[in-house]
Amino acid sequence: MDNPCPQFPRKWQESDAAAVEAAVAAAKKGVSKVSSKIILPNSSPRKATKLPESVRVGKIVRKTRELLASEKTELLGSYENVLSFNKVTGHSVNVPIAETCKPTAVCMKTCYFAVGAPSWSNSLRHQRKVMATMKADPAAFAERVALEYDSLSLSFIRWNGGGDLFAENVAAINHLGKIRPDIPIWVVTRLPEWASQIEQAPNVFIHFSLDKYSLIAVAISFA
Repeated sequence: MDNPCPQFPRKWQESDAAAVEAAVAAAKKGVSKVSSKIILPNSSPRKATKLPESVRVGKIVRKTRELLASEKTELLGSYENVLSFNKVTGHSVNVPIAETCKPTAVCMKTCYFAVGAPSWSNSLRHQRKVMATMKADPAAFAERVALEYDSLSLSFIRWNGGGDLFAENVAAINHLGKIRPDIPIWVVTRLPEWASQIEQAPNVFIHFSLDKYSLIAVAISFA
């Protein structure tokens, strides 16, 4: 299949690709699937990790938790957009980094999603609505993404413009990949345990974000 999206990441070096392939293979060993539900060891909600407030991610995690702690979790309204847009990600599905990410040392200092428009209060509220709507019904969420894709006449969707994978997130990707093989889906993640559960499809592209700390974090996760 020809590359349907000129903004997809450039081709990796073989050594990087081999490292990610090994990490995903290791993750699969601890994975089981029951009644089409995705189940992982230690798949409980992300613990509230305290991060240094002197770094970008530490600041946005604190802001997110303080902002949303006293607010009722709501689903997206029928007239609200699912997708967000910025010049870095294009149109994307965004979820809160405070509740989904495992940031590396590089992430904590340089994360583009922890500054600017994605860090504004209304953006944080929207990200939580997106996550709640996805968790409530992953299949319906995926179908809503497809409708918005058509309405905007897009050529691809970036999944996790901000934030990372979790069970219902993976379920939504798998559903959308099946029902709309014409939609190129670029999935960005640092979590091999969830990336390993994304079903192979010619229109689903997994971009595993790497920096010098990524494989150290993977090694610790599966030690």
